[in-house]
Amino acid sequence: MHLLQINTKTSSSEYLLIAKLCLVFALLIFFIPLFILPFYNHPCTDDYFCGVYLNQLGFNGYQQYIYNENGGRFAATLTGSLFAENGFLYRTYYIHTLLLLIFNFFSIYLLLKTFTRYVLNHEIGSMQAVLFSLVFYALAICSIPEPSTFLFWFSSAVTYQLPVILIQAEITLLIIFCNTTSKMLHFIAALIIPLLIFFINGFNELFIIIQAIIMLSTFYADTKKRISKLLWVFIALAFFGSLLLVVTAPGNQVRAARIDAKSVWVALTAIAYGIGEIIWNILKTPLSWFAGVTSFLYGNIQKNKFADTFFLKLFNTRKWFFPASVICFCIATIAPGVIALKGGLLPERYLNGVSYFVLILLMLYAFTAGATASFNFYNQPFSKLKMYNAVCIILAAGILCNTTVINTFKSLVAAPLYSSIITEREAALKNGTGKTVIIPAYNKALEQHLQKDYNQSVKTLYQLVQQKPSMLFFEDDLSNIYTTDILKRYYRLDSIVIKTE
Repeated sequence: MHLLQINTKTSSSEYLLIAKLCLVFALLIFFIPLFILPFYNHPCTDDYFCGVYLNQLGFNGYQQYIYNENGGRFAATLTGSLFAENGFLYRTYYIHTLLLLIFNFFSIYLLLKTFTRYVLNHEIGSMQAVLFSLVFYALAICSIPEPSTFLFWFSSAVTYQLPVILIQAEITLLIIFCNTTSKMLHFIAALIIPLLIFFINGFNELFIIIQAIIMLSTFYADTKKRISKLLWVFIALAFFGSLLLVVTAPGNQVRAARIDAKSVWVALTAIAYGIGEIIWNILKTPLSWFAGVTSFLYGNIQKNKFADTFFLKLFNTRKWFFPASVICFCIATIAPGVIALKGGLLPERYLNGVSYFVLILLMLYAFTAGATASFNFYNQPFSKLKMYNAVCIILAAGILCNTTVINTFKSLVAAPLYSSIITEREAALKNGTGKTVIIPAYNKALEQHLQKDYNQSVKTLYQLVQQKPSMLFFEDDLSNIYTTDILKRYYRLDSIVIKTE
C-alpha cells in the first residue's frame, strides 16, 4: 500500500511536470517568432516623415514643427526623435520591437507581483508570476485588433504600446507608495509618479482619458488617505499641465481642418462599432475564455486567503461595479476619439490601446467573481493538482489554437522575401541621391524574386512566400503620392519612377 501511494504521488508529479512543459512549450512557440520577425522588419510611412523633418529642421526644430503643425503629442514626438536622430532608427529597426516585448513583459510581471503582495496580501511564486504574465501578454497580443501596429510599426508602437508599459509601471508605483513600509521606496515612488503622469499624457489623447480614470479610481480607493495632499497637488499639476500642452497645441487645429465632419448618427455608429470590435476581438479567441476561467478558479480556490482584503470587500458589496466599469471605460475612451475625428471611425492602432485595458478589467472581473462567489471549488470532489494540470493544458491549447499564431508563422515564412524586396528598394534609393531612381512596384519585384528564387519550390511554399507578411506589412510606401514624396525627400532624390511592367 505504501508503494502504491509513492507511485501515485510520483505519477501525479510527472503529470504536473508534463502539464507545465506543455504550457512552456506553447509560450515558446508563440513568442519565439515574435523575436525573429523584427530582424526582417523595415521602416515605413511616418517613420520616414520623422527622418525628413529631423534632417531639415534639426532636433529642436522638429519638436516645434510637429507641435505647431501636427498635434500636441510631445512625448511621442520626443521619443520618435531620439530613436530617429542620426539615422539610428533606420539602421536598427528591429530594436524597438525587441525592447517593447521585453519591457512589457517585465511591467506586467512587476504589476502582478505588486498587486498580489500589497493588495491581496498574498505572495505569488516567481515562476507562477512569470507564467501568468506571459499568458496574459500572449492573450493581449491575440486580442488586439492589429498586432502589426502594436509591435512592429515604430511610429504606432511607440505611440500606443510604450505608454501602456509606463501606465503599468505607474500603477505598480501607486500600489507600492500606498502600502510599502520602506521610506526609500516611498520617496522614489512619490518622485517618479508625477513625472510618469506628465510624460504619459504626452503620447496620445487616449492615455489622458485612461490616466484620468486611474486618478479618480485611486482617489476613491484611498480611503486611508495614504497619498498626502502635497503629492496630490504634484499629481494634479503634472496631469493638468500635460493635458493643457496636448489640448492647446496649434497643430490640433491644423490636423482637424483636414478632417471632414460626419453626422451625429454616423458618430454614434462609429462609437458602437468601436466598442463592438474591441469586445469581439477579445471574445473571438478561446484563450480569452480559458484565461477568464483560470482567473475565476484562482480567485475561488484562494478566496479564503483574500477574504479580508479591502479590494475584495469593496467589490463584494458592489457586484455591478466591474461590468459597469467595462462599459463606461469603453465609452469614455472611444467617444472622445470619435468626436476628435468629427464622427469618423477610429484607426485600429487606437483600439489596440483600449482593448489592452479592457482585457485587464475583464480578467480582474473574472478573478473577483471567483473570489466572491458563494461556492468553493476547493471542496469539490477533485484535487487541486488535477485542476492545475487541466488548466495548464487548456491554456497551452488556447495559446496555440488562434489566428495570431497562424498569421505569425505565415509572416515568418514570407518575411525573408519581403525583407529582400524592401532591402533592394532601400539600397536603390540610398544610392540614387540627387538622381531619378526607377523602382519596381512591390508586386513587380515580388514576381521577379519568385521566378528567380522560388521557381523550383513546392507549390505550398510558393503560395506562402508570395503573400505579404501581415504582421510586418502595413503599407507599401510607393502605393500613394504622399509616402512616395516622403521617400523622395528623405533620400534627397530628384524623382522616383515606379516600374509596374
